[in-house]
Amino acid sequence: MTMACPARKCLWRLLALGLLATAGAHLGARETWRKVVTSEFAVITPLEERAALAAATEFAQYVSAQRAFFGGRREALPALTIVIFAREKDFDSYRPLVSPGGKPLAVGGFFSRHESWAVVGMPARVSEDTRRTIFHEGVHWFLSASRTRNPIWVEEGLAEVFSTFRVDGAVAEWGRVIESHVQLLRKTPPMPLQQLLAVSQAGLGGDDRRRTGAVYAGAWAFVHFLMFGKHEIPRTAISDYLEAVTSGTPPAEAAPRVFGRPLADLDRALRRYLEDGDYFMARLPLTAADQPVVSPAGSAEVEHALGRLALAGRRVDLAMRHAGAMLLAVPNDPRAHELLALGLRARGDAAGALAAFETAVARGSGGFQPYYEVAAAAHRTASARGRTLEGSEARRIADLYQSALQRYPRHQASYENLAGLLGVVDPLREEDRRWMELGRRLFPESGMIQLGVAQGVRRAGDSVRARTMLVELLAIRPPPETVELANRLLDGWEFEEIGRQIDELGRGGRFRDALAALEGRLAEGVRPGVRERLLPVRAQLRGATLAEDAKRAWEAQDWREARRALTALVDSTAPEPMKEQARRMLAELDQKRPGLPAEAR
Repeated sequence: MTMACPARKCLWRLLALGLLATAGAHLGARETWRKVVTSEFAVITPLEERAALAAATEFAQYVSAQRAFFGGRREALPALTIVIFAREKDFDSYRPLVSPGGKPLAVGGFFSRHESWAVVGMPARVSEDTRRTIFHEGVHWFLSASRTRNPIWVEEGLAEVFSTFRVDGAVAEWGRVIESHVQLLRKTPPMPLQQLLAVSQAGLGGDDRRRTGAVYAGAWAFVHFLMFGKHEIPRTAISDYLEAVTSGTPPAEAAPRVFGRPLADLDRALRRYLEDGDYFMARLPLTAADQPVVSPAGSAEVEHALGRLALAGRRVDLAMRHAGAMLLAVPNDPRAHELLALGLRARGDAAGALAAFETAVARGSGGFQPYYEVAAAAHRTASARGRTLEGSEARRIADLYQSALQRYPRHQASYENLAGLLGVVDPLREEDRRWMELGRRLFPESGMIQLGVAQGVRRAGDSVRARTMLVELLAIRPPPETVELANRLLDGWEFEEIGRQIDELGRGGRFRDALAALEGRLAEGVRPGVRERLLPVRAQLRGATLAEDAKRAWEAQDWREARRALTALVDSTAPEPMKEQARRMLAELDQKRPGLPAEAR
């Protein structure tokens, strides 16, 4: 295990990399930076207080509008920092690159989401397209706090509807018509809803821009129709649909039930909606959003915000300079070590990154990634050495994965890695099973998580249900690696259950009963892999019963029966050490000839 990186060692690493010579110099020539904080995000900017407050207030109203639409739920949102530069030329230094060291992208601003944090970079003045893009991505940021996964049509449709958000005096409005979508859908009929509702993230990706455009336009049109169209469908239809599919109802069944009519009827209604061109939008009084609080931004706060922005824009050298400046300012702040770790990893320094992640954990990091990275490194090290983790070590790694999930409960890799430990972790806790159940709800397609749930169920004492879960998993034909693991578990469980019964009888010296029990299980039928493992056990039990017969006959001086049992043992498939012992006893019997008739020798 790599040792944690104390602050002074991290500073020496940065000095060796030549990153502290200019660290912090960029702030000296800049205006005073301000921090505008709400309960859900922070704005870091050199703008004057009035402009900074206006920008933060508008975004707070945007978040509040989404909360109102979704019924006011208040899941903890991923940490969001919005960096607003006073001038376009200042934003140029952070404009994202096509690749590290490559050319800048021609964007007027950007919204970058990571697992547990997000950052926005933009100048004070942006185009309408840039504004829409930022508000579109803001919906994904908002929905990422949910402990459920939303269908693509819901995510993208809502993102497009809310992308037109703006504050007009004392009114918030969203849902303005997006002409490019309308024109596309009038030129090319909308994708049938049966197909749209089934689009997955994988189906949305790729280089087929026409298909992606059709999905975005169709999702916008359907969500807009449900929210603002003239129909009798409940205005809660979207949330009702999400609740239905989250509870396990297949989309094909949930849709007609929630929407109150077959999808083919909805297809026709949607086409009429687009043809009529009579679109409404939401115009509601401003809600009581969180009141932003303005204060001077400390140098560490600015370095952290700009460092994350640089990382999001693939400007690794710039991010490392910000990390160095932050470490100089606040060497014990876990965020500084996490920023350093992310920069080192982007540079390919895996060992240095792990050391910095470990320091962030030791300093009580509030981010998920340090805990995940430290856990995954220990997990990989054990696997690379080809050894099975012991219960206490597995417990320590499992606790780190769960610390990561507490900070970001939608991280699939943490669930899957945790699932791989549930067979050996000691002690097994109810909390382990709760995390696995949550992971299964979030990622129902992950066979690895289902394997973890099954192991937890079995260790809790319900072997029948655990086995049924794996059989059901195999029935849906998961990926080959999942099939292999599931079969290995099923084989291991069955072998363990049979072995436990045999061991109990064997420890009591009841070898004949143990053999009878094993023969009975084999006759009933066992899994092929288990049968292969049980055949040597049967051979050993047969040898043990013959040895028991020989011992009993020897003690009773029944030499004829002793010779028969020993000879049968030598000719059997018993393990070689047992057969060798039988040969020695036969030799002793021949040497002593204790009253044994010649024809019986």
